[in-house]
Amino acid sequence: MLRLLLLTTATLSLTAAGCTSSQTALADASAAPSSPSHTGTAASDTLVVELSHSVQKDGHTIAFDEITEDSRCPVNTTCVWEGRARLALTIDGEAHTLTVPHGAAQADEISRVKVGDVSVEVVALTPEPGTGLGREAMRAHLVVLTDGS
Repeated sequence: MLRLLLLTTATLSLTAAGCTSSQTALADASAAPSSPSHTGTAASDTLVVELSHSVQKDGHTIAFDEITEDSRCPVNTTCVWEGRARLALTIDGEAHTLTVPHGAAQADEISRVKVGDVSVEVVALTPEPGTGLGREAMRAHLVVLTDGS
């Protein structure tokens, strides 16, 4: 009975921690996402923006200001909850927080926003946690469409 109680306690502790070790291979930190959530757009249409930088696209300025949350499951682990990443973007001077898609979206998760005639969708954030690369390597992968494109 004591052995069963100890085993149950150990199992609950691992579950509460959220992660356990696995043999997943490290993902290439510079690779684009393999299965973006957007539809009707080729992977080559993905715009990559470095953290603390901005880009111009069809007359619009899109800045990747900061990562406001990153609780994604690190590579080489299996997590009870896969986590999420939320990004602060400025699009033509307007601040927005977008969530990187990761399965079933929660009520407070928005991955796409429309500002004027431009629609911006975040499809990935690289590299994944656990790759050993720092914040300076962070890149938002975005699909940017203007009305009529």
